[in-house]
Amino acid sequence: MRSLQLIRTALLANPTISGIVGTQIAPAVSAQGDKFPAILYNKTFEDPEYCQVGVSTHETNIQFHVFAPRYEQVITLIEELHKVLRSYQDNSVYATKYERGGAEDYLPDAKVYTDYVEYRFFIKQ
Repeated sequence: MRSLQLIRTALLANPTISGIVGTQIAPAVSAQGDKFPAILYNKTFEDPEYCQVGVSTHETNIQFHVFAPRYEQVITLIEELHKVLRSYQDNSVYATKYERGGAEDYLPDAKVYTDYVEYRFFIKQ
């Protein structure tokens, strides 16, 4: 989906985010041995709406899962995600609602901390 690529590009343009994760922003299908820190995302909800003139809008919720070896990095990444996405808008995509997961956790096997945020986007098709 082109809109997810646009959002990924906007996140990578943030120097704090790219300084921590490099280019490790990807769909939430992670191969074993992936490097961290990283941001993985997945769609949790999609509701297409159609109108008489044929223009459709998709209301889409996307969760961004943040993984980092230090908890401070997780907090920084979530704050920077919010800075980028709270005002994100282009001709076909804009973000509206933000919800913090608050599910801070430590994954001992991977030796990383994790948390997530969820945004609602409206995407013109």
